[in-house]
Amino acid sequence: MSFLMYVLNTLGDGKILVFELEVIVVEFLAIVGFLAFILFLILTIISVFKKNKQTKRNLILMGVSFLVFMIGIVNSGDSDKRQNEVIKTDKAEDNREETETSREVEEIQEDDDIEQLYTEEQEKQLLMAYEEIIDGSEGMIIKIEQEDNYEIINVLLQDEFESLDKNRKQQLIDDWGNRIENNTRAILFGTPAKDFKFVYFKNSKGEHVADTSHLDRGWRVK
Repeated sequence: MSFLMYVLNTLGDGKILVFELEVIVVEFLAIVGFLAFILFLILTIISVFKKNKQTKRNLILMGVSFLVFMIGIVNSGDSDKRQNEVIKTDKAEDNREETETSREVEEIQEDDDIEQLYTEEQEKQLLMAYEEIIDGSEGMIIKIEQEDNYEIINVLLQDEFESLDKNRKQQLIDDWGNRIENNTRAILFGTPAKDFKFVYFKNSKGEHVADTSHLDRGWRVK
């Protein structure tokens, strides 16, 4: 039985199959024990009448057969009980997984609803404004990307930007940052200036070339 319990603990989804195997084994033991008990009972009666030396041996084997029979009966009942418990547990786990799946679907649907805060036409208008800013940057801005429904905007700059004078870099960052932030907020959301959209400036390596302040809502070139 210890081997069966080891298999039971390691198979996971095959628990029910292992329980069925265990029930077959214990029922087999019960049947064998019962038949052996009847056999040795008959042999004992015969040996008593014949008064031979086999009586004691037959009595011992009859007792062992009865013990095997009782072990099979008891374990058969326990196996059925454990099998029912496992089936109930598996059903509970299936229900829990279904509940979690339903919750995930609901969250996805909620995310989809959030994404509908603006129309495709509004986004198209904003992307055109981004293109104007890129075109006016004299090749310094490679592209403008958004994250989290335009809560964050990343601006990828050419490496040549690093060679400019610090004051000039600050002027450009302030100009680009304000235009990108204002256009994003006004075109998509129509919200006031206090609803600041964070704009981050990065080089081709993904490193920030300016610090975006969450307090004064501005930028400071590194």
